[in-house]
Amino acid sequence: GISLVSNPTSIDINVSTTGSQQFDITLTLAAPASLVEIDCNWTGTEQYSGRALSGSSGANDLDVQVLVPASLTIVGIVDNTASSPYVGGETFIVQVNYDNGGGVSALNVDGILNFNGYAGIASVSNPAAINISASSTGNQQFSITLTTPGISAAVEIDASVAGTEEFSGNPLSDSTNSTNDLNLLVWSQ
Repeated sequence: GISLVSNPTSIDINVSTTGSQQFDITLTLAAPASLVEIDCNWTGTEQYSGRALSGSSGANDLDVQVLVPASLTIVGIVDNTASSPYVGGETFIVQVNYDNGGGVSALNVDGILNFNGYAGIASVSNPAAINISASSTGNQQFSITLTTPGISAAVEIDASVAGTEEFSGNPLSDSTNSTNDLNLLVWSQ
């Protein structure tokens, strides 16, 4: 759906010249993917005679492809090393999986991990941001190193992600909830 079309003021067009008007069109977020044909009907009045004039865009219609907005979500966090419980000083790999269910790309998708107050993390890598095409998935892998000697605990890892939508530049974001978190065990040495 179209939620707003501006109505520009009328213009005068002098002899042997051309003129134009600009219409601002806003699409609703729920607009379906489709090819939209935009045509224009116009009316006016001849300067001296007052005779009515009218016409249409005819063969000069404009076809516009409407795409579904990007939809960035975190679908899960996976322990790629798969050897929990971990011991202080160890390094392991966690992968955050993303889905873009929309009709345009999600650009500069970049995740951040949160360890919910666990103090036994020595370092976390910062993988490069990625782009995820329309109706596609992507992931980032984080290398996590534990402190030595380590702090024994059950660790819950959350993630958040941000990016921008192709074409519009609109911000995209998501974060995990308790069903998408990764829970691991860490033991001291």
